[in-house]
Amino acid sequence: MGKSTKKSNNKANNKALVKAQKKDKQAKKFDQKSKKQLASEAAIEEEDLLTTLEEFRAKWEADHKVTEDLIDGPPSRRANASFTPDPNQPYIWLFGGEFFNGTTAHFYNDLYRYSPDKNEWRRYSSPTFPPRSTHQMVATPGGGGKLWLFGGEFASSNQTTFHHYRDMWCFDLSTHSWERIETKIQPSARSGHRMVVWKQWIILFGWQQITSRDNERWPSARSGLSLLSIPEGIILHALDDTFFLKLDPTNPDWLKKLKWEKRKRVGQVPNLRSGSTMVNWVNKALAVGFGGVLDLEDNEEGLVSEFYNDLYAYQLSGNGRWMSLNLKKPKKKKVVPSSSFEEEEDPEKTIPLARFNPMLAVLKNTLYIGSDDDEEDEDGGGSDGSGSDTDSNDEAHDTPEQVDTEEKQFPIVDESMEVVQVTQLEQEELKKKVEAFMGVAKSTERSIEEIMSTPLPGETLKLFYDRSREYWTQKAHATSQHRGKELRRDGFSHAEERYSEYKPLLDEIERIQAEAGIEASDVQRRTGPTVGGGGLTQDSRHRR
Repeated sequence: MGKSTKKSNNKANNKALVKAQKKDKQAKKFDQKSKKQLASEAAIEEEDLLTTLEEFRAKWEADHKVTEDLIDGPPSRRANASFTPDPNQPYIWLFGGEFFNGTTAHFYNDLYRYSPDKNEWRRYSSPTFPPRSTHQMVATPGGGGKLWLFGGEFASSNQTTFHHYRDMWCFDLSTHSWERIETKIQPSARSGHRMVVWKQWIILFGWQQITSRDNERWPSARSGLSLLSIPEGIILHALDDTFFLKLDPTNPDWLKKLKWEKRKRVGQVPNLRSGSTMVNWVNKALAVGFGGVLDLEDNEEGLVSEFYNDLYAYQLSGNGRWMSLNLKKPKKKKVVPSSSFEEEEDPEKTIPLARFNPMLAVLKNTLYIGSDDDEEDEDGGGSDGSGSDTDSNDEAHDTPEQVDTEEKQFPIVDESMEVVQVTQLEQEELKKKVEAFMGVAKSTERSIEEIMSTPLPGETLKLFYDRSREYWTQKAHATSQHRGKELRRDGFSHAEERYSEYKPLLDEIERIQAEAGIEASDVQRRTGPTVGGGGLTQDSRHRR
């Protein structure tokens, strides 16, 4: 009996042990299966994550892809684009712009690089970068070189609606990639502004904004200006005024104590104009200016525009001085005599057409001028934003894509500028003429014709023409068969010729006035009555 019970207990224990072992084996098998399943699921999740990341990377690359193409010839003609010298390489970068063919406006978002050495254009296109014009772009040399862009505008094809940007972008010149820069504080949306790099800062000034065709806010004089960076601060030139803004970061409160100082008009000051562009000529510590337009009011035609293609410079050191730049003929090289006749190249015959808002860039000692609005395209230019060709007027083009924009380059008076200088003998002769002029000006016996036909100290060409317009129109009528607008143009040419004749005297008088502390208005009060009036009116359109 005892043995039977013992065997039964052993048998039960063995069954329990086998069952426990079997259960333990199943548990281990389940654990292994679970681990494999978890590992498989983790691998799948990791693979999904990698796939997601790869898809994200591919989408990001597609969105930010910048394609590079070598193009045949220059870009299509356009206005209000940016024209920026490369900070490290001998290149010029052109971005954006607009073209108006009289009915439809086209805006661009392509970036071009011009190589003067190879006379080669390359295009860099991005699918997500929005098109714009009248923006500003500056360059910095750090990190392989970068282009910084802010603002600009975009309009519908029929120019009934407008959008102004307030975004900032950076184009890396080493990787050819765009990056949007986000900051807590941003300037308001704008176009027609100006930007310069001063030390480690980007300085922005001016703006233009158009809300709608029915309620337009046309730009003030601040939007048609030139902004220049010098070691001491910023120089601003607009219309016929020049200002200096001193910047001193060593002063803790320097941002709260900014003050503009108006500079005196010294030297050969360019006449009143808008839409003139000035750029730094670093090697000579000068600012070089070109082009511009003067809008003269006409009772019948509304506005008559006078375009310019003169080249002038402003001395950036000291208190500044204006000067005129002349083009030098290339030095003659000794060549073997040839029976074939070659006409000698005259720089005066290759000067670019008169235009406003030109695109300028200086590389070393060469000034490059891109095409923009010129006098041949007056009706489609200005605020409507059309572009026009520079020297390709002999070809007919229907679309902007078919038009070649020729690049103009010429040495800026080579290594030595031919600046018009007055010798001491000429200075003495000029003083005698000034004394004679002032004596006649003070006379009360002058005729109305003498008063109307003689410009006054401190009087710009526009003011002079405004007060004597009828006189010059009558004078043109006596010597010309033209009528209407053509007759008024002839009258203005007579006035401009007369003004140019007296300009050296007026400059000398203004210099004497400045030394004696006499205002031009005081002299005008002493020179007798004037006929008519003049001045900038609120209806004058401004150039961006």
